Amino acid sequence: MKLATYQSDTGPRTGAVAGDRIIDLVGALDLSGLAPASLAATMQSLLAAGTDGLRTAAAAVEWHQQSGSETSNFDLTDVRLLAPLPNPGKLMCLAGNYADHILEGGGVFPGKDKMTPHFFMKPSTAVIGPDAAIRIPPSTKFADWELELAGVVGRAGRGFSV
Repeated sequence: MKLATYQSDTGPRTGAVAGDRIIDLVGALDLSGLAPASLAATMQSLLAAGTDGLRTAAAAVEWHQQSGSETSNFDLTDVRLLAPLPNPGKLMCLAGNYADHILEGGGVFPGKDKMTPHFFMKPSTAVIGPDAAIRIPPSTKFADWELELAGVVGRAGRGFSV
């Protein structure tokens, strides 16, 4: 199941992408009666429900598709997608892990065995959705932007291995 957050007339909504459609998860849960609609009130609440919450949401999407209901079902071209996880708790970033990017910036890559990537954090307000404008302050002389991969850790923990 592909999850998405999209803009509706009433504000951000959590949805599931199915082909060229997006199914509103609050509506699908409400119509199916499988769980309280509040389970998917936000992407954060859905992810916080863990594996059971995601299974329930997937079952509601399947029920919705089999029912043939046109309620809570929109063409993807008719909605504006937002960042999948708006306002994440933390954004942990890694720099110095791609040789090509280091070389593009004029640096010298010492080799994998001698390279120590470093972590830094970004504010959650740095997260934007597809096709949203990247706002760079006018005083910026050089903006280096690149994102290779984003991952969501759905629960608290320490010392995660990759």
